[in-house]
Amino acid sequence: MNARIAGKGFANRNRIACYHFKHACRDPRFTRWLIPRLTAFQLANPTLDVRLTTASDWNETADFDAAIRLGNGKWPHMYATPLVDNVLVPVCRSTPERKATFTPDNLVQHTLLRVRGRPDDWLRWAEAFDISLQGFTHWRELESSALAYQAALEGQGVALAQRVLVEKELKDGTLTAMENYQLDCGDFTYYLVWESESLKETNLNLLKAWLATHK
Repeated sequence: MNARIAGKGFANRNRIACYHFKHACRDPRFTRWLIPRLTAFQLANPTLDVRLTTASDWNETADFDAAIRLGNGKWPHMYATPLVDNVLVPVCRSTPERKATFTPDNLVQHTLLRVRGRPDDWLRWAEAFDISLQGFTHWRELESSALAYQAALEGQGVALAQRVLVEKELKDGTLTAMENYQLDCGDFTYYLVWESESLKETNLNLLKAWLATHK
């Protein structure tokens, strides 16, 4: 997912245009993570004007001051700082029976929910824990992570979730996670990025510091 925090073309130094690009993770849930933090930042810094827009594809010529991008943090001529830990963990609807049997050994009994925009996540996770998926025959492909998480909530299968995007459901007990089998994706996560010679670097550093301390 990519997002834009508003614009290179704006003369107002106190205006921050933020771009959020949905294509990279195909999940509106990170917008749900981002918006309350931007709102709180705006309230704490009333002289700054933060504007958020979204787009489906990355566009180097788009008019933005900063962006949220999912990737490895290595983009030419861009400053990038990670926002969250990107941890993959299997999750399913929380029931007493599932809590007791939700282990890799029993995973083959479940339908695995695969996200079209992240087709290799299950294989990456399985290889990290030396688990073979060869005997798994029950798969369901969904368009987005959000749909996969909703299907998991409704008991339709197991989603491989980006933990930061399902923390609320894990805390309120509607989802349960395979806690001992969490894969930290390291550098591959969500970043706040901006051009290395941005004229608004002072204000962008304020935003960076705010997001870093309000995770």
